Amino acid sequence: MRWINKENNKDKIEEIVKKFNITQLQAKLILNRGLQSVEDIKKYLYGSLKDLHPPHLLKNIEKGIKLIHKTLESKEKITIYGDYDADGITSTVVAVKALENLGANIDYYIPNRLTEGYGMNKNAIQKLKNSGTKLIITVDNGIASINEIEFAKKLGIKTIITDHHNCPEQLPNADVIINPKQNNDNYPNKDLCGCALIWKVMEELYRFSNKDVGFILNLLPLVAISTVADVVDLLDENRILVKEGLKRINSKSHSFVGLNELIKALDIGEVSSQDIGFKIAPCINADGRLKDSQKAINLFLCNDEREIKKTVKELIEINEERKNLTSKYFQQAEERIKKKNLQNKNIIVLFLKNIPEGIIGLIAGKIKELYQVPTFVFTEGINYYTGSGRGVEGHPLDLFTIIQKTKKYWVKGGGHEMACGISIEKNIKKLIRFVEKVNEIVDEKLKGQKFVPALEIDEEINDLSEKLCNEINILEPTGKANPKPMFVANNLDVLEAKKVGDGTHISFKFSENRQGIAFGMTSLFAEKLDNPQKIRVVYTPAIDIFSWTNYRGEKTTRRTIKMYIEDIQKEPESNSNGSLLISSCK
Repeated sequence: MRWINKENNKDKIEEIVKKFNITQLQAKLILNRGLQSVEDIKKYLYGSLKDLHPPHLLKNIEKGIKLIHKTLESKEKITIYGDYDADGITSTVVAVKALENLGANIDYYIPNRLTEGYGMNKNAIQKLKNSGTKLIITVDNGIASINEIEFAKKLGIKTIITDHHNCPEQLPNADVIINPKQNNDNYPNKDLCGCALIWKVMEELYRFSNKDVGFILNLLPLVAISTVADVVDLLDENRILVKEGLKRINSKSHSFVGLNELIKALDIGEVSSQDIGFKIAPCINADGRLKDSQKAINLFLCNDEREIKKTVKELIEINEERKNLTSKYFQQAEERIKKKNLQNKNIIVLFLKNIPEGIIGLIAGKIKELYQVPTFVFTEGINYYTGSGRGVEGHPLDLFTIIQKTKKYWVKGGGHEMACGISIEKNIKKLIRFVEKVNEIVDEKLKGQKFVPALEIDEEINDLSEKLCNEINILEPTGKANPKPMFVANNLDVLEAKKVGDGTHISFKFSENRQGIAFGMTSLFAEKLDNPQKIRVVYTPAIDIFSWTNYRGEKTTRRTIKMYIEDIQKEPESNSNGSLLISSCK
């Protein structure tokens, strides 16, 4: 992996330091995230709800609001058609809660991943017709459901699509389509997640209906969760939505008792965007990956204390099962890659017949992280060969382009540049042809060149301190497009390197009482670099807080500053002698 040092104009840094009374490092970090104008930096540092873009800029929103309002007045049944991931679940809950509060005759439908797959399907629409549904509002899906929308129309059901995924060339013939990525849409933020989009629609509905928008503001915790979970850019409006949502999560100024219980069960103190991404969202996602999403929905819609505690316990157990399955099948995937000699390919496409459909995206993501190439993983589903793709940041070929150019080989498909899902008829020849075509597309794009991913370095800092950790908090909430800072530390003497977790992670002890953790880097350190004793690393510093209670019931808290390591290089003078202290990584 290439390391690229970011450079900034010293005069510009000094200007920002004086203007906003921040440190030189803070000014450099902000400039390194692409913010240049005083206005943009001011919004980055102090942006609030008043800086959000007005919903009325969304194309077709007025038409959609009027249709919803008319249906509310007539007391006709509305069904929210959602999805089984964290964005789809939170989107569903936001729509249900908002409309329920307006007195709607409201219901929701989440398809089963295993038996129905992603998006709308005709059997589900027929069920909704039979149950009396007059209006379907899709959330986080629908933009590719041409045949399904036509079927709903024939049944006399009106449809409003709210979706944030990339638009295909032909759009469904819905009554209303609200998607900031459609042609001639003037909404400035094209990176809203599904939950943020339906939240915007509900906000506009409340204003149109002269209702208290405060109710909508209290749904922001779900918008924060979905924005982080769906890995959209955490800049501008999205960052404000997450910041405001986190405020309400941490002050408990919301009505989601189940969310508070989950946070407590996960032993999270003050919730951060990282806690959402690595702890909260996985528990919500796991239910849809392995079960039917009903427990995740109940987490937010149920108010019975006993039922909530039971739901939280079950969600955590399901997530543990998901972790174990992911570890097991990732190991199988790695073995297949090495056996087929795919590790040097420009794209990896795997067919692993017996992997559960719900974790193929996670396996694809782990392979992508390890080999830094776009990755598809397929399994044999009930009706189709089901595939999930994950893209690489900065790669010249995005996944949406791939699925658009392979349309004739799949039955259902959709997604965006960094993630997609497709279903292929159970015909092995079609799957093979898809793989061949994907390789042709990538080879044509790269023209024989090997893509080498890059890490952009903010600064060289060898000394760790709480002051440094507090200083970089100015960037929070961090995520995609607003990453945690990347620092380089040189000449680190490795005193101990120990496998931890499932064996793919390494815990380091360095000289000068420094510690580090490198997730997923056992093969890099032990095999590719051959256990060097002196290394340089790219890392992010963080305060690791660990609390425990002794046998007398006394609680103790330990604070350790750690390097969270993103990449490792051997120092040029380092010798690889595999000493006893690091032999455990062999």
